[in-house]
Amino acid sequence: NEDAKGISVNGGSTTVRNSLIANTTLAIASKNNVGGAATTTTIDRTTIVDSGIGIEQAGGVDFVINVTNSIIRATNDAVLAAFPEAVTINFSNVNETWPGTGNIDLDPLFVNPLKHDYHLAEGSPAINTGDPAATVSYTHLRAHETVLDIVCRLLLEKKNKHKNKSNT
Repeated sequence: NEDAKGISVNGGSTTVRNSLIANTTLAIASKNNVGGAATTTTIDRTTIVDSGIGIEQAGGVDFVINVTNSIIRATNDAVLAAFPEAVTINFSNVNETWPGTGNIDLDPLFVNPLKHDYHLAEGSPAINTGDPAATVSYTHLRAHETVLDIVCRLLLEKKNKHKNKSNT
């Protein structure tokens, strides 16, 4: 089906954050079929898997896509761009070589992709590879943590922050 997209951005500004997009023909399409204004798509802390095309940039050079701290593992093209210079990818795991700071092309070692468990397994090369300058220190797939995982992580971060303040 031509329209089997996870997300279709058609003009304007859109942010996709802390998301899992799986098993689509096209995970995220960024375009402007109605003409006029530019399109800006920001993708952060998002995992795209088992999709024919991960991200498609169609249209002109003013159709901008910015990707950070994400995993893009498409079955064909991770990125299909009419204007590659309009696509910026940093601190991400992309299943094809893509220029940018901190990008890797390694099997992310999902726990059980056959059962759609896209948590990162112990020893995953994607763990702690996000942008170290990010205002919040999240690693990939934080959107898919359990409630207990989130509570434990936040308590640990709060404890470490308090500890660092008392040492200064």
